[in-house]
Amino acid sequence: MVPIYRYNWRSKWLEGMGYRKAVCIKVRVNQARKPNSGLRKVAKVQLPNKRVIQAYIPGIGHNLQAHSVVLVKGGRTHDVRGCNYKLVRGRYDLLPVKNRARARSRYGVKRPKKDPISTRFKTIANDKDVERFRTMYGKDPKDIDGKDIIYTEKHGWNMAPNPWPLFRAKPPFAYGPKKRT
Repeated sequence: MVPIYRYNWRSKWLEGMGYRKAVCIKVRVNQARKPNSGLRKVAKVQLPNKRVIQAYIPGIGHNLQAHSVVLVKGGRTHDVRGCNYKLVRGRYDLLPVKNRARARSRYGVKRPKKDPISTRFKTIANDKDVERFRTMYGKDPKDIDGKDIIYTEKHGWNMAPNPWPLFRAKPPFAYGPKKRT
């Protein structure tokens, strides 16, 4: 009987598991195979089943050294001989890549904080909005971001020259129908 491997035979020392914790023994640099050239960062790690394997460190820069705890996953590195495993960035002692904007999940980078999309209360258009503001924040809509809110006939309660969008809703015509010239 020939055994049928239910997992990737190249990453056989993971024994069918997706990821395994490992301890770093040595960190070194390998030369890339032809036709590529470059120095590939590689770590020699020991798995819990006492197997010593070579794992690739993805991304630019790393903080690994001997005795670091890392997470190993399967995945061949095509231009490094005998390297059929990769290390997972952002887990245990291996830090995520700095200043990474694209393909962040591969390099353990969290989503950057951005301003909320909502433009609520940038402009307060009428008395109903003033009441809503009072109930939400418990104060009058004066001095948001250091600006006074002004009431005008044309724009209502307003901090900006354009009173829309307010609560992400547009009126049928903000400034009346457009005139053809």
